[in-house]
Amino acid sequence: MVKFLHCADLHLDSPFASKRYLNPTILKDVENSAYKSFENIIDLALREE
Repeated sequence: MVKFLHCADLHLDSPFASKRYLNPTILKDVENSAYKSFENIIDLALREE
């Protein structure tokens, strides 16, 4: 059986446009959110393999 996991538009290397308006602590979380989402997608793919 073939499984397909679609995960487009993560924009892993795109700069966050509104970063100058955020608290530095929140900014760090926002900047890491795309990478964390990608990690979660990989974890899901491995669990559902």
